[in-house]
Amino acid sequence: MAVTSTPDEFLLYVLANTSSFEFESFLVRCWSIWFKRNAEYHEKLAKLAAAILAFATDYLAKYQAIHAPSMNSTSLAAPSITPAAASTNIPPVTPWTAPPVGKLKLNTDAACNKALGIIGIDAVLRVD
Repeated sequence: MAVTSTPDEFLLYVLANTSSFEFESFLVRCWSIWFKRNAEYHEKLAKLAAAILAFATDYLAKYQAIHAPSMNSTSLAAPSITPAAASTNIPPVTPWTAPPVGKLKLNTDAACNKALGIIGIDAVLRVD
């Protein structure tokens, strides 16, 4: 289906056919693959697939632990997964900065509402 559908259709299909935890895990894994590919593109060391999976698992577990009090009672709890031991792979939070003069900066975000079956994807391209 991923080959014959639009990205929106594919994400809606995955959203409709997985649990909340599975969908969050899918999105974090996709983001982790992109994040590591982007780091490699910018001359950082390549990571093995197992390291990317461990990074994604640990990142999601920490995110869910921080946001657990704000999650409503209909959210599915994460299955028993042992987070990766190497938590130092999670990048520190840094404030947004404008791009250098003559360069472009692309910021992206996404959100989904499983109850309504909608997904929002947005991008802002800025030039200074």
